[in-house]
Amino acid sequence: MPAMAVAAFTTDHLAIALTAIVISTACSWGSYAVFWSMPSLYLSGTAAAGGIALINSIGLLGGFVSPLLFGYLKEATGGALVGLLVLVGMLLASGIGIAATRIPARIS
Repeated sequence: MPAMAVAAFTTDHLAIALTAIVISTACSWGSYAVFWSMPSLYLSGTAAAGGIALINSIGLLGGFVSPLLFGYLKEATGGALVGLLVLVGMLLASGIGIAATRIPARIS
């Protein structure tokens, strides 16, 4: 998330902005291992399969809406700063959501 903010404020410097976006992308992909292990902590069997499918469907919808929103904000403001800051906010919200999630206690 901080790397995406750096990219937002350094769009005039290609090397810095590109490096920041690469770091941000690598960190986002690294968080997938933690994120995708969570549904099986709460659900089991066919419910886990359905939950994972629902999460994937919502994620695919986000993959459509995010570029659309970014393009709209870029056109409305004349630059990429606001769009990138919205992405930073989305990353922050998702990080807070995952951090706030409690792992259920195992019943032996």
